[in-house]
Amino acid sequence: MLRTVIGRYILYGILGIEALLLPYFLSAKVYGEIEYYKFTGFFLQFALFGAGTGYITLFLNKKAESDQLITRHFMTGAFVHIMLLSLLLFVLDYLFLAVIGAMTAFALVIESLLKVRKRYLLAMSYKPILSIAVVASLPWMLNSDLEADTIVSVAFLIATLAYASVAYLSLDRPNLAFFFRFSSLRKISISAYLENVRAGILINVSTAMIFLFFFIDRTMIRNHFNNSLADYSLSFSIAQLTMVAITTFSYVNIVEYGSNSDNHKRLKQSIKLSLVRVLWLYAVIGFVTLVFSYYAERIYGYERVFETTIIMVSILGLANVLNSISAAHLYLGGYKPLTLLMAVFFSISVFLNTLIPFENDWAYYILLIKTYGLYLGFSVISALLVWLRLLRTNVSPSEGRL
Repeated sequence: MLRTVIGRYILYGILGIEALLLPYFLSAKVYGEIEYYKFTGFFLQFALFGAGTGYITLFLNKKAESDQLITRHFMTGAFVHIMLLSLLLFVLDYLFLAVIGAMTAFALVIESLLKVRKRYLLAMSYKPILSIAVVASLPWMLNSDLEADTIVSVAFLIATLAYASVAYLSLDRPNLAFFFRFSSLRKISISAYLENVRAGILINVSTAMIFLFFFIDRTMIRNHFNNSLADYSLSFSIAQLTMVAITTFSYVNIVEYGSNSDNHKRLKQSIKLSLVRVLWLYAVIGFVTLVFSYYAERIYGYERVFETTIIMVSILGLANVLNSISAAHLYLGGYKPLTLLMAVFFSISVFLNTLIPFENDWAYYILLIKTYGLYLGFSVISALLVWLRLLRTNVSPSEGRL
């Protein structure tokens, strides 16, 4: 695990370079818009309705079907799924969303293929590749009148093609060759692909609502505190110093827990060990992140970076620590009540947004504390549910499967 964490930091160091360069060369307004569009692109991945997570679950719990057959059903079904969604967005005159949505969805399919084969670092490389594409576009941004959405679209396109090329060279060729043959589309089993959706949709809905938590925040900051959008974006990028370590555990745990799901004792030990490790990393790296944000605010001349990062690291960071073991719900059961619980917290968040006095400048901080505080509450309950289920010695793997 430590090797994976270090490797991910090396990869995400590229994101750090992007976070340092863009606000230096671009105006706060343009920088904020670019980060907002990137965030929108990754939100559109949820239009796959959890097929990627479902594929991972089915692959790890496979019985009669072969690896290759499960993978073929997933890949060809996802291809048609993405094309139909993109066509719908295009018809509705959302060309920009159609392009970035298709690119991030294809990237998610590739990422799922890499994760089940435990190519974790390669699977994590899409965002760093995107950062390289964005940074490489800097001269273009500075010497043209193109809008930020056009530049982001091209960056997503280049990054996805590069990511797919690397995956093609890394993965087993028979599955990928099948995917690229048009004749394979005639062999699609809709029911087989929908099994992926069925297996992953609950966790997808829950995760989508979590993502929407923060997407709404970013949108409201853009609408009500536009001058602080760049502060928020830079703080979010800096906070990734902490979040990368935590989410690496979440990222790997979905596969590691699945590998141990047939043995309750081993699964329990795996969950405990991963939580202890992530707590230590959070304490150490969280402190480093805060020190870095203090100096970054002064270097770039922003006003709210340090305070915003404190809120993110202290509240959101702790929530992510607790949520790092949420993958256990896939194998212990509990995603249905968890999804309902997230819907309740999400509804409360949306309602409280209507009560925030946005005409006041300090409402910016109230918005962040409200959202991250609610997410922390959800994460506490989620972690408690995992431990309660672990205390039940009669839990069997089949009981928890979706």
